[in-house]
Amino acid sequence: MKWLNILVVVLSLAMALDAGMRPVWIFISALLIFIVGWAVYFVPSYIAIRKNHPDKLPIFVLNLCGGWLVVGWIAAIVWAVMAASPPKVQPTDITTQLAKLDDLRNKGALSEEEFQAAKSKLFN
Repeated sequence: MKWLNILVVVLSLAMALDAGMRPVWIFISALLIFIVGWAVYFVPSYIAIRKNHPDKLPIFVLNLCGGWLVVGWIAAIVWAVMAASPPKVQPTDITTQLAKLDDLRNKGALSEEEFQAAKSKLFN
């Protein structure tokens, strides 16, 4: 994409000089097209950075290396706008938690009322 934009700038300047047109305006318009093209090209990376996506570096690499393919650019933008999945929490065994609570009660760290309240929270 970068080389294509540079080629467009060079060719438009060459055509402007041959046709006798104002090369300054052609250069300015080609430069604007080049800048807008790069801005659009890196939209997925910009979105990932603004959303503070946990995978912003891989999204940037995909955008940089595979973004010149339409499929790579679409994949990068979809990945950037997708919400990151929350970390999976390991379910704890209720019997293990009950054993820990019972151990705390037996050591005197929990009263009988506190033990019953904690046990009822486990089953709710």
